[in-house]
Amino acid sequence: MTGYIIDCYGKSHELPTLLSWTVTHGMGSPCDCFEIACGYDVTMEPLIRNGNRFRGVHGGETVFYGVVDEIEASITGEGRMLSVSGRGLAALLLDNEADTAEYYACGIGDILSGYVYPFGVTDVRYESLGYLYGFTSSCGESAWAVLSRFCAFAGEVKPRFTRGGQLVISRSDGGRVTIDKTSGAYSVVRREKRYGVVSSVIVKNQVQGTRTVVNNSEFIARGGSCRRIVNVPRYTGYSAMRYTGRYQIDRSMENSSQYIITVPTLFAAAPNDIVTVNIPELGSPAVMRAGEVTVWADGNGCGTEITLIER
Repeated sequence: MTGYIIDCYGKSHELPTLLSWTVTHGMGSPCDCFEIACGYDVTMEPLIRNGNRFRGVHGGETVFYGVVDEIEASITGEGRMLSVSGRGLAALLLDNEADTAEYYACGIGDILSGYVYPFGVTDVRYESLGYLYGFTSSCGESAWAVLSRFCAFAGEVKPRFTRGGQLVISRSDGGRVTIDKTSGAYSVVRREKRYGVVSSVIVKNQVQGTRTVVNNSEFIARGGSCRRIVNVPRYTGYSAMRYTGRYQIDRSMENSSQYIITVPTLFAAAPNDIVTVNIPELGSPAVMRAGEVTVWADGNGCGTEITLIER
């Protein structure tokens, strides 16, 4: 991978050959991130203070674009080194708090205009999600939290950023990938987690005096017991109350069933790809979604670690 630092004046600076690098992409939360290290000389000093964005390019394609959080120059017995780390563009929305607002009718255009475009995220691909009535944003809530909550309730969609830095709000799947014995995997781990999985949610509208219970029947059948109680705003209708409960359960189950696969190739998959795992020694074939994907290279080798989650 070739690295570039874009300074606060918009000028791009190509970095020396990277000695090590790691980039991680996911489905929006936690935020995408990167770390790189390269040689340093005194002509790079302005970057320490003025470095603003990082772009990573592999095979002629941008594979990471994000915010520079920290730059460090060091001189040790091993030589002179520049280390840079940061996050994806979701950081711009995570780091900025939303103002308090209440909408009679709120669409995706209102959310983008109020909570996305003002903070520097302008490359957006989205589909219509319909309107929410009585939607509110709270003081202290991040712009990313408002966007994520709207997308979940209006269209059951998770916003995410592509490797190139485009914000995508869409129900469509990614590519198709198969992992089997021919993939040359370093390691394959299958994990089932019960801790934190919600078995039932009681949703209350205290103003209207209504309530509903949403159950996670599959988890209850396996002996699970973890209840949550959620209070909703006064204008929340019955269907939205049911979805609120379902949303809490779905969020709790996102990482309960996982495959963690490490293969000796770069960028073997991307978040949102549909991955078929066919390794008989671990059990029946599974079709899952790529969640977090970490790609790295250093003096010892390279590879891609793919965390697969339920679709």
